[in-house]
Amino acid sequence: MPPHRPSLSLLLFAFLLTGAHASPTLHKASTLPNLKPLPLVSGGRMRITPSPSPFGANDYTSQWPGSYFRAAFIGPTVYFRVGTSHEILHVLVDGQPLPPLVQPEPGPWQVEGLSNARHEIGLFVATESQDSPNTFGGFA
Repeated sequence: MPPHRPSLSLLLFAFLLTGAHASPTLHKASTLPNLKPLPLVSGGRMRITPSPSPFGANDYTSQWPGSYFRAAFIGPTVYFRVGTSHEILHVLVDGQPLPPLVQPEPGPWQVEGLSNARHEIGLFVATESQDSPNTFGGFA
């Protein structure tokens, strides 16, 4: 009896299951394409106001740790906007942490290098801001 050999499709399936996929990167966005705000879920003590910018539908202002923002999207890239921030922000994509943002520069940020599939992003405020409120401008 000849030795059993796995089929090419079985090997490909095993490769995909091992998590061998694109590694996302997080950086300040230099240019923005035409963006559409993503629906999001937020939690924590915050004031929600209509956004004057075309980036997101609302601005979320808070000084409390534990606030969070989550959204789902399809595609290889997602953007979010932060205001002047004196806090530490944790960003997770599909449950995997990216490098934390420590007092990030205000403006748009970009996560890229994802597969062209459905993803979830979460942004979590890890610290309190005693000097002034911080603003999150949504996902797009």
